[in-house]
Amino acid sequence: MQLIVDEQLSNLDPGVHIQQITSIGYRLPNIPDATVRERYKNGSDVLTLHALWDYCKKHNNADTKVVYLHSKGSYHDKLGNAKLRRFLTKGALSKECSNLPNNCNVCSSHMSPLPHPHVPGNMWLARCDYVATLLDPNSQAEGKLIINFNAGNPCKGWGRFFLEHWIHSHPSVMPCDLYPGKEYTWAYNNIPDVNFPMDLQMAPRFDLNVYNTFTVSKISLVEMMEQLLREQLWVIGCGLMRNCTISRR
Repeated sequence: MQLIVDEQLSNLDPGVHIQQITSIGYRLPNIPDATVRERYKNGSDVLTLHALWDYCKKHNNADTKVVYLHSKGSYHDKLGNAKLRRFLTKGALSKECSNLPNNCNVCSSHMSPLPHPHVPGNMWLARCDYVATLLDPNSQAEGKLIINFNAGNPCKGWGRFFLEHWIHSHPSVMPCDLYPGKEYTWAYNNIPDVNFPMDLQMAPRFDLNVYNTFTVSKISLVEMMEQLLREQLWVIGCGLMRNCTISRR
């Protein structure tokens, strides 16, 4: 775990990045120049994303940006996880993302619209005024989402895929990404090298069919996007309400 943290933090620019860590699991012996906000003996991405969301609610402006990283591969030490972690960390901490243009509010190495809008591996930079519009990541665990969100559906970003979908779950999202190639779409096939050429553009940068490299759904791409639009309309309506519980029938 310490080796993974050291690897990721080696990409930091001290003049740009301020480290605030939500720690889950064993206490690490060395995290230089970092503020550990909270420590938990056990937990999940819900805790770390909630800490980021709470920070942005308190610093709700477009100039404040946050980077979300996590120690991917600490549970499953596999080559694919290590390659994806390095690829994602490089982009999220890049100068290109730090200086993202006004027409972007989320930036990552790579964004895929399929099988649901997400950053494969879930590491990114985002503007706090956008993050503040999102639902509290605790909403799922607290039973505040419609019951369908509890189903593990990768084509809709539900169930265990909700937290990976979360950063792109609001209609006002304006994603940008850096990887210029078509070879990598999502999952673990053809993950780019860590030193990939960076070219910041609005995402998704290609036609939807480019990303449809797996047989992921029996529904058409049009039906899939219509479903996501309905979800986003519900999310923005929920965000305007103080409480957003829905009765189960």
